[in-house]
Amino acid sequence: MNTNLSISTIERQNVLNNRFAIEAIQKTLNVEAMLFDGQYCFTKKMVADFYEVDERTVERYLQSHEEELMHNGYFLCKGKLLKELKLRFAPDINVATKTTIIGLFNFRAFLNIGMLLSESEKAKQVRSLMLNIAIATIHEHTGGGTKYINRRDVNYLPSAIAEINYRKSLTSSINECVDGHHTLKYAQVTDNIYKAIFRENAKEYRELLKLKSNDNTRATMYSEVLLMIAAFENGVGYEIRERYKAHGKQLLTMQEVYDIIAKFAEHPFQQPHLNDVRTKMASRDLSFCDAYHGNIAEYLQAVTPKEYERFIGNESIDFETIIEANQDVLKRLKQNGLYYPDFVPKLSYLVFRFCTGHFFIDGNKRIALTLGVYFLHKNTHYWAAMQFMQRMEAIVYQIAASRIDENLLLLIMQNIVDCQDFDESLKIDIIHAIQND
Repeated sequence: MNTNLSISTIERQNVLNNRFAIEAIQKTLNVEAMLFDGQYCFTKKMVADFYEVDERTVERYLQSHEEELMHNGYFLCKGKLLKELKLRFAPDINVATKTTIIGLFNFRAFLNIGMLLSESEKAKQVRSLMLNIAIATIHEHTGGGTKYINRRDVNYLPSAIAEINYRKSLTSSINECVDGHHTLKYAQVTDNIYKAIFRENAKEYRELLKLKSNDNTRATMYSEVLLMIAAFENGVGYEIRERYKAHGKQLLTMQEVYDIIAKFAEHPFQQPHLNDVRTKMASRDLSFCDAYHGNIAEYLQAVTPKEYERFIGNESIDFETIIEANQDVLKRLKQNGLYYPDFVPKLSYLVFRFCTGHFFIDGNKRIALTLGVYFLHKNTHYWAAMQFMQRMEAIVYQIAASRIDENLLLLIMQNIVDCQDFDESLKIDIIHAIQND
């Protein structure tokens, strides 16, 4: 993959979508600009002067990359906005009285044009700075490594649990219904599923991600990839067992299993999901881990600003640190039979404590959800753990707002652990609690 910013549209957008990098670059460059309409702006002349090129050169790139530059903050100032600009900055920017429109670059667009100016030595220096800072900000927000950046996604844990549960459908079907080496056949089927989803076997994936021999392959995969694998494993396991029954309980050959996987991958229902997973894996691994998945390169896109927030921003969680920091609490809850003799009160206390305790500056609700899933999984309530995030997401907001108390939460938790829908009476109690503000 070409990492030259002047050539690669995806690499340019990956930097520009990373607000943490943009903020750090802005502080480092400390370039003079106009603070106008709530953002720092530059005229064409200011851009040309900074990058030490002719204004006609800037104009040429504006014409050839207009859509990209406008997407990243270049805009046309006219009407009342132009009038305000003239009143405030006319002496400094030399705008003619009769001028009816002027193009302005915000800071992102200012960097964007710098990425494109291949003939500018100053722009080349800025491009090097941008890449260094972009890499540094990702490492800074992930504690120095990106191997397990997938775990910073709040959706990772429930997806990992779901994948573990659905894999049992596949392994039991392989064990009972497929001929072959008693241990090797599991790895062979898994490799074939990987090839169907992201066109790499386990060995190729490990080499691309530079994983060590003791690293768990799936522990590095994004939540969407894990769910896609879970869907394949559950579906393929079902099809293996059905064909086994249809053939009079005759063991299937490995080739028959491969045919099932291939047919599963080619089903029209799977295509949107496969495309989405390949896009996310190829794009995120390139941006976060500098890993280029050549076999799915056609799915490459820039990582979106929302994804940056999800993995290194305000929406991310430091899963390992949360678990490590709260091991004592989790251990005491698991062992304490005096104050919380049953599992449900322990779970209820854990979620309520972290949701209302304000132990962290931000993310207390996400931490409460994550610890709830973790505690359920550790205590073998697997199906409840899979559903926990979805069922509790709205509830934790009401707990944090002091609308749902410990007693009502205990009733809610009992239904979640039992994997039961809330009955009419409980739903009414929840509605009353939310409305009683």
